[in-house]
Amino acid sequence: MEFKALGRQLIYAIMETDQDEIKKLIDAGAPLDSPEIYDLTPLQAARYTGDYEILQLLLDMGADINNPASESGDTVLMDAAMDGDLGMVKFLVSRGADINLRNSSGISAAAWAYTEGREDVYDFLMAEGSEDPWLRTPLHVAIENGERDKVWNELENDCDIDARNLYGLTPLMYAVAAGSRDLVKLLLERGANPDLRDIDGSTALMYAKEKGDGEIIALLEGSGT
Repeated sequence: MEFKALGRQLIYAIMETDQDEIKKLIDAGAPLDSPEIYDLTPLQAARYTGDYEILQLLLDMGADINNPASESGDTVLMDAAMDGDLGMVKFLVSRGADINLRNSSGISAAAWAYTEGREDVYDFLMAEGSEDPWLRTPLHVAIENGERDKVWNELENDCDIDARNLYGLTPLMYAVAAGSRDLVKLLLERGANPDLRDIDGSTALMYAKEKGDGEIIALLEGSGT
């Protein structure tokens, strides 16, 4: 039987939760990590059934828990996080799922949980050491929250003043977006680069002009941007 046909039959056997057939197909050479139907890997198909025994069987037989679907790049952990299945998320993490992998759009399991309002899953993943979903640094977060003391502390500790988040936004852009003239001034004085662009090609000055904040525009134009 050809490789792809075996793969399709494996997905069907998983959806039917037929462990004997699953073993037989894998022994016959069915691909364990190839998405054959609806862009689902065998592990993703098993996750939809909610059958932990089949998930463990696939892992025991060599399935890669971090293998992504071919189109979206989502892993089985991302699927579980998106659906808010905390029990499944805990199971997958305990079996070695990488919490910091990102799909083809740069979205992690924690980002999916946050976006879909799955607070318990998000809190669990962050407690397990997930990186910030949007790749914000503590400086980004402090500016976003208006925590000036923390901003100052980060700058005093030689943080990366031009660090970019997932979308290429720098702390200076965050300060502009927040309309914080004093933080914009402070960041410029500490050497923030006003000429950097986000992934859409926008600079801090462009953000300021979009907001129509004359004082911030003057600060940025005065910096030579």
